[in-house]
Amino acid sequence: MLKRWIAVCSAAVLSATAASMTAAQPVTIASPAVDRWNSAANSTPGFRPTASAFGASGQPGFEDYFVTHFMIFDSSSAVAAGLGVSNYVINSASVTLARDPSTTYTYDPTVDSLDALNGTVADDAGRPIELFGTGFRGGFDSSTYVEGSAMETGTPWGPAGSPFAPGVRFAYPTDAAGGSLRDVSSHIQENIEVSPFAVGAIDRLSAGDTVSGPGEMVFDLQLTPDVVLYLQQGLDDGLVGFHAASHAIAGGAGDPILPSLYNKEGGLGSASLTLDVTIIPAPGGVSLLLLSSIGFSRRRPRYGTTPPV
Repeated sequence: MLKRWIAVCSAAVLSATAASMTAAQPVTIASPAVDRWNSAANSTPGFRPTASAFGASGQPGFEDYFVTHFMIFDSSSAVAAGLGVSNYVINSASVTLARDPSTTYTYDPTVDSLDALNGTVADDAGRPIELFGTGFRGGFDSSTYVEGSAMETGTPWGPAGSPFAPGVRFAYPTDAAGGSLRDVSSHIQENIEVSPFAVGAIDRLSAGDTVSGPGEMVFDLQLTPDVVLYLQQGLDDGLVGFHAASHAIAGGAGDPILPSLYNKEGGLGSASLTLDVTIIPAPGGVSLLLLSSIGFSRRRPRYGTTPPV
């Protein structure tokens, strides 16, 4: 009789568990909590209307992903935080960026391999805009880094007065390889193949076309184990950070032939994050509920005023 009761309770608990799963439903966070042009030349940290993304590949003393578009989304406004990393099932995720129409560049929707970037194999036209996660150093994390935070170590710029030295930015792009938040800013110099979370795509354009005028660029994240874990950890924290980066080469300050994107201060568009997430109950919840049901199904032994320890 007890076995039968346990079986009935188990079925009921599993049914309740399935019913308690939050149905997957896409939600969009319309604007980041923090965004900025992550460049040593940024005299208005966190409050610039646009953010270009370009590289300085092959130039000693400079990072390969030289300047980036950096953003942090408050995901807790759409998905409850603190539920446990493994309890977020990521069905899909995408980031949409608003393009700055004042610049033009060659559209490249594919990842360039390390060999292509080194010039050892033939490459296609253009350099893609790639999406990475965000790592921090210098005592910062996604909850303490705000719009006007300093960009890099040192005063006012990096160590030894260099504003461009590798490894000085407090927030940097990461591919979250193996669950680590390694800095991939200088991956060509370090001879490291990286895996972007996504490559920017533009509707109705083909590889090699010229990007011009207003519009959007969409990054559909590849849900590899590393990307999924990164997103799960961000959702559990309630804050998810990204970097848009490119190896496009600028001809000089204010070069109009390079990728540029809007920050929310631009007033003409902003980054947005769309998530499709299923929430499952805490792993211990089912066991506790089952044990509770079993406990009530049996006659409890009588103790004195103090139960045995």
